[in-house]
Amino acid sequence: LGLLNGMKARGITAEVTIMTPTGDIPAHLKGKIAAAVPMRMKAVFSALRGSDAFIICGGTMFHDAYPDDRHRGYRLVLAKLAGLCTAARLLGCRVGLIGVGIGPLKRPFTKRMTAIALKRCTGIAVRDGASVDDVLAVAPGTNPLHAHDLSLMSSHAPDQDADRRVVLSIVPSALVSTVSDADAGAFAQRLPVAIGRALQSHPDVQLTVFVVNQGAHDGDHAVSEAFFEALPQEIQKRTQLLPFDGNPESYVTAMSGAVAIIATRFHIAMVGSVLRRPTLWLPYQRKVIDGARSLGVDEQAICLLTGISGADAVGRKLSKILDGEALPAPTRLGMAQAEADRNTDALAQVLRA
Repeated sequence: LGLLNGMKARGITAEVTIMTPTGDIPAHLKGKIAAAVPMRMKAVFSALRGSDAFIICGGTMFHDAYPDDRHRGYRLVLAKLAGLCTAARLLGCRVGLIGVGIGPLKRPFTKRMTAIALKRCTGIAVRDGASVDDVLAVAPGTNPLHAHDLSLMSSHAPDQDADRRVVLSIVPSALVSTVSDADAGAFAQRLPVAIGRALQSHPDVQLTVFVVNQGAHDGDHAVSEAFFEALPQEIQKRTQLLPFDGNPESYVTAMSGAVAIIATRFHIAMVGSVLRRPTLWLPYQRKVIDGARSLGVDEQAICLLTGISGADAVGRKLSKILDGEALPAPTRLGMAQAEADRNTDALAQVLRA
């Protein structure tokens, strides 16, 4: 949506076709794009043959943040991405990576697949400085633009009337790469205790747990259910699990009036900051730290997942927010939102190349 907004603002006209699992256009994109194709090889190649450009936008596309057992399956995704970029060029398309995160890059296979994809591109815009460094390390001469995340291009206005709701997003401990496995596990076990204590002294506050990722491998459903079951029963009565329905607006609506947001998932933290809600960033992977730095997020708002002590720190900071203590605002938010339009610059570069 952010990139579509940018195209409209710049007067860039193009018939946009997206890939979806079923080939159906999501409800929130109807009227904004021309078509959708299913994520099947024959359908995708047919669409590429009739297209001028192939764009991969948003998300962390190439990285080594997964542990070894998860990365083995991810290798196929990396190969498919590199293969699609190569096939698109062979079929006469220009290729762009727009608003993406790259890295960390550690494994030789990941570096090779990343380099192949990057060298096929006629335009690259990444969302943070660390991604710029990783691009240049494996594909020197590609000249990536340092933009920002596409969510910063949204047109959502903050709701100044908080509704005494706390929004939380959490991820499986197996995805955490910023601390040891032991610390990640201890943090996950302690977090419902810490948040439960904070909420017990504020009986008017509701809790909404975003179940963001619905995937089988790294989905949030099981960890969210376990978190709910570990809450005190009194807190469970005012807690809602809200699975992602495919429309970002449903989450934005819930977040826009939140009195506090506790975000592990990258885009929940980014949008919480865009909406100017008090947001605690829980960096489970490097990209969350990179995103916080790109916005100038104060250290007080960054909560490391360091076992029991880390979870207790989240609970204490939540209590202070609920008591009315303000978090320092991100110092670079306005500048970052302006710089996010570089994503549109990169897209225009691809389309006119």
